[in-house]
Amino acid sequence: MSDLKDKIVSYIKRAQEDFGITLVTEGWGSKITKCACPLGCALLANDIDITDDPEQNGAEAADLLGVSEKWIESFIYGFDEGLGHVENEEAYQLGLVIRMELNPTSHTDYINNLDRTVIKFTPATEIK
Repeated sequence: MSDLKDKIVSYIKRAQEDFGITLVTEGWGSKITKCACPLGCALLANDIDITDDPEQNGAEAADLLGVSEKWIESFIYGFDEGLGHVENEEAYQLGLVIRMELNPTSHTDYINNLDRTVIKFTPATEIK
């Protein structure tokens, strides 16, 4: 369990350093808005884009971390302090611990405090 914690925390730090990511709860986040949850940070730190599909993000994160999608779901419930059926108590507890240690901001609060012109302009500059 501590190996997974160390790995996730290192991904968070790398995403923060490399992309200026703010850690958030209750949403996967995006590179454009410069915010992500711990699992979103793991994806970004490994050059995997966060999509609009939470199930796809969960599957990518599960593959990356070598865990099941039920583990991912339980971790998210713990990190977001959500209610729901928890399949994996260890994953849930790990989510809670990381939340308490890293003190993330709410995704909604983060987005509401962004400059709206940045949000509207940024996608137009993201041409590949």
